[in-house]
Amino acid sequence: LQDFSKNFCHFYLDLLELNGYKTDLLIMDDPDLMYWSPKMEKRHGVAYIAKGLRALGIERYMAVWGSSQTTRDTLYTELLGLDDLAESWEKAGIADVVLMNCQTREEHADNRVRLHGAKFRDEGKLWTISCLIDHDSQALESVEIITAFECIQMKAEKAGKHLEVSVNGNYK
Repeated sequence: LQDFSKNFCHFYLDLLELNGYKTDLLIMDDPDLMYWSPKMEKRHGVAYIAKGLRALGIERYMAVWGSSQTTRDTLYTELLGLDDLAESWEKAGIADVVLMNCQTREEHADNRVRLHGAKFRDEGKLWTISCLIDHDSQALESVEIITAFECIQMKAEKAGKHLEVSVNGNYK
């Protein structure tokens, strides 16, 4: 992937179109590894890649999904947030949607995982989907959807705080 760039993506997608394939969704496995100028710091390079992939999606009228890693100290953390992304927080600001895979040690042993919607540009509401997972195939089966309020309540309880909701819907 070291030589893989936005220009190469354009070239490859052009070849696919010449052969009759229109791409509606491009899924990139860890775009943080794509090429950027060696003159850039890693965090700036990662942001550069994220901006380039977003522009690629806009230019070609297609969705672009990319995976990314969290920081090492978040392994087996109950609920992740945007500040847990590794290398560059800027990629969270560029993305329209950020989904996070959350799993404690106990959940891993019980073949459970939670997909947490940490950011939605147009919607703004958080949610988490509790799933059963087959670790061999990575197949997921949805079990329960947890609302934004329940997500915030879980975080507050974990921090030992009591959560109150005012009449206008704000949290205290």
